[in-house]
Amino acid sequence: MINYRLNGVLFLQPIGNPTLIDPERILREAYVGLHFNTFDIYLGQKFVNWGKIDILSPVNNINHTDNTVLSLDNYFEASLPDLLCQARFYLSDSINIEIVYVPFFHPNIDPIKEVVMDQVFTISLPIIKTQHFDVNAGFMDKEIGLFDKPAHSIHIAINNFSDLVDLSAYYSYYMDQSLDFDISNIKEEIIEDVAVDNHFITGTAFPGYNRAHSFGLGASFYFMDFLISSDAAFKLTRDREGTQMEIKNSQFFYGIQIERTFLRQVRGQLNFFHRYILNSDTEITSDYSPPVEIYIKTVIDEHYFYCSENISLLLFFNLTDNTIRGGH
Repeated sequence: MINYRLNGVLFLQPIGNPTLIDPERILREAYVGLHFNTFDIYLGQKFVNWGKIDILSPVNNINHTDNTVLSLDNYFEASLPDLLCQARFYLSDSINIEIVYVPFFHPNIDPIKEVVMDQVFTISLPIIKTQHFDVNAGFMDKEIGLFDKPAHSIHIAINNFSDLVDLSAYYSYYMDQSLDFDISNIKEEIIEDVAVDNHFITGTAFPGYNRAHSFGLGASFYFMDFLISSDAAFKLTRDREGTQMEIKNSQFFYGIQIERTFLRQVRGQLNFFHRYILNSDTEITSDYSPPVEIYIKTVIDEHYFYCSENISLLLFFNLTDNTIRGGH
């Protein structure tokens, strides 16, 4: 059997600076599904929503997202569809395996702040020679087109469904859509003199994206009248030791979701998230002198990267008949 799906979206932001949706984002899902006795295949631009929890699942890393302030694509996560091939194999009535291949890379849409480092300062200490620093560098954005960068990302999931508990295991080897930086073009030249060393820092850093491994588990079950769901994932980045300031460290991230329907119409949902960044206190290694290293790392941490740990608690509710939503 063959089926297909084709849809699009068009919006205009009239408040503030008028903004029309980018033309390449008008087309949403556009794919063909081929269904056989023991497997299904989907080809085209598609959403793939993995994970047991509804909001910010750590295992749901296939589609890129829109993190800008105005995001009408998805109420919770602002997911965007990607060109991919998805295959689902049914090993039995309760077990299936999913494999997703994403050929091209689409980064998350982030409001990347362009930071110009234009500063002159001097460090004078009694024991060492005076150090004079002339900084003329910056962090700039760089647009990546729809088919500019290959990804060759592979995602695998094994799902088991039963009357007591649903279980899933996930693995991904993929181009991480979240932001890193390439700072290789920022150079430091040191000219030594008798009384003072002059440091000249020039060049431009651009967004850089790296491969990552993700290992995840998911489970959901009913306890009394409550549906309890949980996802956990370990993301292993290229900077395994946490010594490179321009690449995000590996992290552990899990979420727990509890939901129940009250009075047959009101659905309440409570979500708890915990993200821990590994090796956040590890000493940085670089080719820069210590003051320049601290200067660049401070810019990256303050403007772009996360804190070492964050915990969130969300409460959502909606009236099912009238689609009234609220939350805090």
